[in-house]
Amino acid sequence: MSQSLAAQGKSLQESGVIKGQVALLDRQLLGMEVVVFATVNLTQSGRQNLLAFEADIIHHPEVLECYTMTGIWDYVLKIVTRDVRHYEDFVRNTLNTMEMIRELHSHIAVTEIKNTTALPLATQLRGGAEAD
Repeated sequence: MSQSLAAQGKSLQESGVIKGQVALLDRQLLGMEVVVFATVNLTQSGRQNLLAFEADIIHHPEVLECYTMTGIWDYVLKIVTRDVRHYEDFVRNTLNTMEMIRELHSHIAVTEIKNTTALPLATQLRGGAEAD
């Protein structure tokens, strides 16, 4: 049984479904208390401005996730820092120095209700349970 699971895992890695393996760390035990969802609008939405922002933002380890958005915001960022003081420092000395950012709004998470990296395979893959 375990050999077939290992073979399936290897097949999933070779096909690119498994992108990598990581250890899930407890950020709170590591003293990283603040999670911020920051919404960003750029000064201009032209391709060059978008590419410049994206090329810059990927180099900041505090930014765990970055998504382009529909609606009134260009991007939403998920940012983790030790505390509010370190978040303020990151905003003042990193984000606010990026000339392509016109507007930045910070939304500090108060209580984490759900945080998972598991994908909804049972309900979203073909052949899975039908959604109501």
